[in-house]
Amino acid sequence: MWSTDLIGGNIGMLIDNSSGAGSNREIFLTHATMDSNWRGLSVADDSYVSITGCWAASSDGDNIWVSPDSDGAQLAINGGTIFNAGAEGGDPTKDNCNGITVNAGSFQISGTSIRDNKGRGVWVVADKVQNYVVSGCRVFDNGQGMQLAGSGYVVTSNSFFGNSKPSDFGSKSGGAVVTSNSNQDS
Repeated sequence: MWSTDLIGGNIGMLIDNSSGAGSNREIFLTHATMDSNWRGLSVADDSYVSITGCWAASSDGDNIWVSPDSDGAQLAINGGTIFNAGAEGGDPTKDNCNGITVNAGSFQISGTSIRDNKGRGVWVVADKVQNYVVSGCRVFDNGQGMQLAGSGYVVTSNSFFGNSKPSDFGSKSGGAVVTSNSNQDS
């Protein structure tokens, strides 16, 4: 999908295997806008999703969300902005208003501004999320920059500033590396 606007729905784009050929597909979103939905992008199967020049903004649940049942999901996010979750009134005390919430699978995100989300900028919920990478991002003015779980992850060369609550980089078990970040929140 190229330069597509998904604005003002319950879920801007739902990727699941409820119809068609099933899971294990490849989806490419280039300069897509997912704005002012409950959830901007919801991945509920084992697809590979590549997002370039992302504008995921102003959703009250999560701008980007990966289901707990999506063990094989793979996200690759390069460039753009994940912005302003909770702008229309979501409640971050109920684990809403997050930039990106990953419950399963794996992901890599690079060169992306993750900003002004009322909840967390990046939330990796479960230990079953493994081998992910966050690099070269600006993570700022969120309720919390990051809250991480899992193992085998790398968080490097990011800039954290202006977040209300310091990031929780997880237990760093299983070969996880958190290094060379500019962290002005702690």
